[in-house]
Amino acid sequence: MEHIFPDQTLAAYYSYGIETGLLADEQAKVWAFRMISERSEPSYEIIEIACAKNRRLLLDWLTQAQGQRQSNASDAGRCLLTNILVKLRTDPDYDVRDALSQAIKIAKAAQMPENIYDMLSLIDDSLFLLEDCGYGTMKEISRDLQDILENEGRRLPDNSLS
Repeated sequence: MEHIFPDQTLAAYYSYGIETGLLADEQAKVWAFRMISERSEPSYEIIEIACAKNRRLLLDWLTQAQGQRQSNASDAGRCLLTNILVKLRTDPDYDVRDALSQAIKIAKAAQMPENIYDMLSLIDDSLFLLEDCGYGTMKEISRDLQDILENEGRRLPDNSLS
């Protein structure tokens, strides 16, 4: 049975995704409008997300909608790591450096387990060694990053995405 994430997790997903540049503002609004059309009584936060006039208001309402549960943030972060993996594998213009930077930002913002941040930091160190000392290859760094993203990521169910 496919798990459907609660609104709080999806709000965190869009918030962290927008903050890190992985998702566009419009994606959160499309999701919110879809929730409004599917429900007889959508929450006021969802309505405010759909109607937000600017990024600051959008992020404020997404933050309010995500609530306080840490599992919402961690699940959202894991889904965004999977987004990075997919983009890295399918978009030839998506640089490993950018992917790593976004993954580290997501791990911090979503307060993911320390071991995930530590693994990403090790790859960042490897990138530094490659660029400054010629040690290692970009192919190895890309492979290592993809392994972490694949192992630690989580896919959103199709019916949760906009």
